[in-house]
Amino acid sequence: MAVAPKPQDQKTTREQRSLLHGINLRTNYHVLSKKAFASRRDDLRAAYESGAYLKAPESRGQAPPNPMTDPNAMEGMMGMMKGNMAMIIPNTLIMSWINAFFSGYVISGSINPFPPRRPPFPPSVLPAADRLRRSETAFPFDHQV
Repeated sequence: MAVAPKPQDQKTTREQRSLLHGINLRTNYHVLSKKAFASRRDDLRAAYESGAYLKAPESRGQAPPNPMTDPNAMEGMMGMMKGNMAMIIPNTLIMSWINAFFSGYVISGSINPFPPRRPPFPPSVLPAADRLRRSETAFPFDHQV
């Protein structure tokens, strides 16, 4: 079901790896000497500012394109929809089997977990204010016919 990822072009790979290089340099700065770190940082900063690692340096500073017009983005969205449908269909089958095999079981096979009449609390357990409130609110339930 899973589609193999498309191979990326060289410029896209270079852009992603340069960002990873910057992250790794920032994370592991303590391993390098101050002079080596400063020179690598300055070189990387100059390359970032000039756009040397960008896959499309001419589109620098422009708004991103509409994803609905990009065929690669449309394929990604269709792939997600296919994955969702691949999960909905088996779930629907399982729900229909449960409905067919266990129909009426919950209603007919369950035992009432509550006794027909609950015993009242002994008055010594409850404070006086709670006794008064309980007697007012629980009157219909305690005095069943």
